[in-house]
Amino acid sequence: MKPFFSIALLLALDVVPAAAQSEVNACIREFVEEFRMTSATSGTDRVHKTVTVFKEDGLSSAGFAVVTDAFRSLGSFSGEVVEPNGRKTKLSRKSLGNSSLSTGLADDCFVTHYTPAFNYPFTVTYDYTVEYHDGIVMFPDFFPLSEENVSLMSASFTLTVPRNTEIARYEKNLEYSFGSDAKTNIHKWTTGEVKPVIGEHLMKLDPRALPLLMTEPVVFSYGGTSGRQSGWKELGGWINSLAVKADDLPESEITKVREMTAGAGTEYEKIRRLYAYLRDRTRYVSIQLGIGGYRPLPASHVVKTGFGDCKALSNYMKSLLKAAGIDSYYYLIHTSRKDFFGDLPNPGQMNHAMLAVPLKENGDTLFVECTNPAYPLGYRHSGCAGHEILLLSDEGGRKLRVGGYPDSLSRKVREARIELRGDGSAGISIRDRRMLDYAESLINFASLDPAKQVRYLVRDWHLQPENVRIEGVSDNFNDYPLYGRGFVPEAEVDFSMDCRNYANINGDRMFFPMNPLAKVLFYQRADRVNRICSDDAAWLIDSYSVVIPDGYGIESVPGNATIDTVWGTFTSLVEPDSADEHVIHVTQTLKGKPFDEDSSSYPSYREFARKINKLYSSKIVIVRK
Repeated sequence: MKPFFSIALLLALDVVPAAAQSEVNACIREFVEEFRMTSATSGTDRVHKTVTVFKEDGLSSAGFAVVTDAFRSLGSFSGEVVEPNGRKTKLSRKSLGNSSLSTGLADDCFVTHYTPAFNYPFTVTYDYTVEYHDGIVMFPDFFPLSEENVSLMSASFTLTVPRNTEIARYEKNLEYSFGSDAKTNIHKWTTGEVKPVIGEHLMKLDPRALPLLMTEPVVFSYGGTSGRQSGWKELGGWINSLAVKADDLPESEITKVREMTAGAGTEYEKIRRLYAYLRDRTRYVSIQLGIGGYRPLPASHVVKTGFGDCKALSNYMKSLLKAAGIDSYYYLIHTSRKDFFGDLPNPGQMNHAMLAVPLKENGDTLFVECTNPAYPLGYRHSGCAGHEILLLSDEGGRKLRVGGYPDSLSRKVREARIELRGDGSAGISIRDRRMLDYAESLINFASLDPAKQVRYLVRDWHLQPENVRIEGVSDNFNDYPLYGRGFVPEAEVDFSMDCRNYANINGDRMFFPMNPLAKVLFYQRADRVNRICSDDAAWLIDSYSVVIPDGYGIESVPGNATIDTVWGTFTSLVEPDSADEHVIHVTQTLKGKPFDEDSSSYPSYREFARKINKLYSSKIVIVRK
């Protein structure tokens, strides 16, 4: 048995660059998937997969997980694990775990799973089938390689459908072939060796750079419904039709809506009151699969239980708005990807539901996050701003893009006053102000207990603060400017603390850092493999006033500096106060720039980071007079 494993290991390493073999966590030696559609509502998915795992970080590629619901069931399952010493362990259905995937919303949604636990390196093989019944909207997605530091030796996906079945597809980095017989069309996609994407700092793992396949029947039947998806309009029309009669608010709830919105001077004020009501009486719970993956639970269900998934809560808010005489539109979005894959109208391209509410009073559109109503009303959060969406209406679906924000509005500003004492300790007062996506991290800050607030504020600091005191928390989360538009959330925390060892004392001199609160820029020392990419154009601004003890004078301060590169712009200014010789002002500003550069440019980035880190940690020296 040992020779068998050694050959497998050598084959796996053959597809890995020699310089990067130590970075490879696993190798997918074979991935063969075949889906046979037997009717418009049924089919069988057959999978054979073999993975060699070299280290713990590769376990996610070797795990087994199948989601089942009213439309899918696990048919057969078998497997085998081969350990380094050649010992084999057979796997059966008894090896599998089973967990509910939809707490409180359905009782038929489960994930059947298995995670191997053996000495490394080991090889695991799975053979299983999944039975589809009562409808097929999409064929299984085929992403044979989707992680960093994992290699692939070969993969194929075969789709067999009745001859009169029209399919739509989106594919990348796969070879396609077509065949047919008297009764079926046979579509096949294959790939050979794919070297691993080595995970590195400042890189993007673009799924479109890896083997990727999404397929679907253009005409489909699902859960007693039928539809077409040859275009976004048709797909959106079908999804929208599933919500018909889902706005069934009880009469008592409609009365409550009218009472809550009575006397509201503007339409926006009505929306704001109902959004606050949603926040106070609902909570998000999991997801619902099957037909419930597309159809929201009725508004009456949310009224009764107080919970729902993103579809149910968005539908509930839509129903509340309707009862108040306000139109709104349900839309679907992918919160992690800004762009859909190509122009394939596929419901698998979206993972979240929200509401768009046209505001007639100022021509704006409110993109409303019903899953977490703590988000400021009127704010397009980071999982929404700049993203493509599928907007639903009675006319069908429309693919649109949510507007983003100027990069310069994303800011984190720290203002501090540091009173240095003769023993090297200091009292520090800080105002931490954050804008746009930086403010998102403070949305629920005021509701945290003080200990958690402190841990959040001082995490990753090089200082060792003592007696941290929160002195004020404020924000503009409820200050949407009705007639100004362009709402940008902003939050501010004022706090103070003591630091026992702020400065080092050496004889008559004290040495203390220019910017002890700054987080150093990370850079890798090894040679670069991937392109260097970043979308971050945020501003980080630190402005400090240091008050030195009586009896001391300034001996030396670092010189002012400006660094302007493709990676960003950094300025560092140090100057004594013109009116008070005991005060030193320090201002350091880092303005990020979006970039996408070749790997050969990484030494330039490394030097950029080193220079900034040096300026962050440079010392100011004062001396006893």
